[in-house]
Amino acid sequence: MPTANELRLNRSLLDKDFDGYKLSLSPIPVYKEEFENEVDVLRPNEDQYSFLHHREFSLHNHLYGDLWNKDIVYFIDSKCKIRRSWMNELEKLEKIVDIWEIPVKHARKPGHFNTSLCFASVDIAVVSDGAGSLYVLETSSRADVIPWKVLHNEEVLGEAVPFKIVDARCIDESPNRVVHCLLLYVDAQLEKNSSKIDDLNDNKNSKFETVLNWITLVEEITGYWSKKSVKVIKGKGVLDYAALESDCNGVYLISSSNFQSDKKDTIEKMDCEEDPLPEPTPDFFWQQTFEEVKFWFDVPEGSAKSDIKVMPTEQEIKITLRGEIIFSGTFHLPIDPDLTTWNLNNQKFEVTVQKLAEGSMWEKFVVTNKVGKEIIDEEMVADVHKKLEHLCSENMESGGSAVLNSGQLEECDAFDESRALYRLDYESCELTHKVVLGSQQWLFKTHVYPEKPPAFCIRNDVDGCVWQPETPSKDDKTWNCDHIGTFLAFGYIQASKVNKKFTIAPPDMSYISIVDVTGHVMLYRKGIAVIGQLRNRKTGRSLKEIAVQNLINLQTNNEIVGAFASEKYCFVLTKKSLHVLHVS
Repeated sequence: MPTANELRLNRSLLDKDFDGYKLSLSPIPVYKEEFENEVDVLRPNEDQYSFLHHREFSLHNHLYGDLWNKDIVYFIDSKCKIRRSWMNELEKLEKIVDIWEIPVKHARKPGHFNTSLCFASVDIAVVSDGAGSLYVLETSSRADVIPWKVLHNEEVLGEAVPFKIVDARCIDESPNRVVHCLLLYVDAQLEKNSSKIDDLNDNKNSKFETVLNWITLVEEITGYWSKKSVKVIKGKGVLDYAALESDCNGVYLISSSNFQSDKKDTIEKMDCEEDPLPEPTPDFFWQQTFEEVKFWFDVPEGSAKSDIKVMPTEQEIKITLRGEIIFSGTFHLPIDPDLTTWNLNNQKFEVTVQKLAEGSMWEKFVVTNKVGKEIIDEEMVADVHKKLEHLCSENMESGGSAVLNSGQLEECDAFDESRALYRLDYESCELTHKVVLGSQQWLFKTHVYPEKPPAFCIRNDVDGCVWQPETPSKDDKTWNCDHIGTFLAFGYIQASKVNKKFTIAPPDMSYISIVDVTGHVMLYRKGIAVIGQLRNRKTGRSLKEIAVQNLINLQTNNEIVGAFASEKYCFVLTKKSLHVLHVS
């Protein structure tokens, strides 16, 4: 049963005498940059009709800020190019530049998710193409315009399973790096008596569920990456908040529905040989023993052996046909290039390489842009089985019948209608901590510290209170969620903004902004110094500073698709342009 905790307000961050926001007519400078290729925006197809689908698509934020580098933002255009824009030290908007292009493995089609980007550390980024592929990228210093390079790419949830990235963190576990990712998609489990109306109006009885996959990728000593574990968390409802703990020993969730780990899939170690992702038309085939690896592929008809040159090294191989490269790549492990042989039989060209370290089986053969398929050596498998016969039994052990134990029911089951904050542990996959939020209205989430999970803002009376989850104490099992800021009267203000699409705030919480679907931006700032004498008419109290509201019309007919707030600037993205408001 999870340990119960509670939120404790910091009374010094509240103001019972708050006088409200005064409308300011002072102009806010707005910079604008247009671009040729539109932002990549997908819509749900006819099978993605549930409320969960429409929420994920309509509220997807296509503008990504860099918490480690202020005033730099990124977006992905319709050509799958990641584009970078920033405000320079002279407070001028620089021209948008390309940083990296997502390889197109699957043609964009209805049913895919929007592309997504997340910065896992100061020099690591994680990208999803929305069609099932996950890319781990090395960005170097993002303060400079440096092209990114791929460290690893994989269809981590299976072939062509689309998803979006919710959060990602890179942990340096010397000598290796470990990347944790939270990947979300909506799963359809329709039954005969279900209807679209039920799924649109009733989350509890909907046959759609939100699925959160916690993926762990590990960098091996050889420099290659492999999938270590997959944890699956499911729930029939909206997931307001999902974030990884600072040390990635837990994940934090906020929802009014019950989300629990699917124990059947928990910490399932993946093995590339046991669970390959077969391709319908491989470019080459390969087969291995404990001593060697051979691979083969077809060459054009009429090719002679003298036309083909094979150039192997310990780490790489290059094959040319009449001077044109037809195969190249980096070996999974080193080979002995002097013992490499090759042969041409009709159109089949076969190459055999000797492993430098004999006695091991390779997880993969070569890193290349071509698709390969491993052919298992049946004689070698039979020999291994024969050597292990004495460890096996032909009699299957029958397990006892499962019995419902009421003691295994969790406390969260008793609060079906109340929103709560949960912590799920990495090792046990159990809910270890819980904070009941009750009926307090969810407002938004915001990043305050790059090294910590995002803070979240919920309504308290008329205010919006910002809470920062901290790592639980291992000694007394307490889980602190600190009240670090308050947006005065914002709970009351946002209730009337029926057209709002994005709510954003900078790390220093100096202002808060609502961006609506009509291209209006509302800024709310407090602590603005008063020039001259100003008194409250009712109390007679002299005011040295006031809170102000600014309303900015971007004068655009293009759809608003993203927003991000830094301490000095408010960035708003439409499908065809980027607008930057100079707030302070």
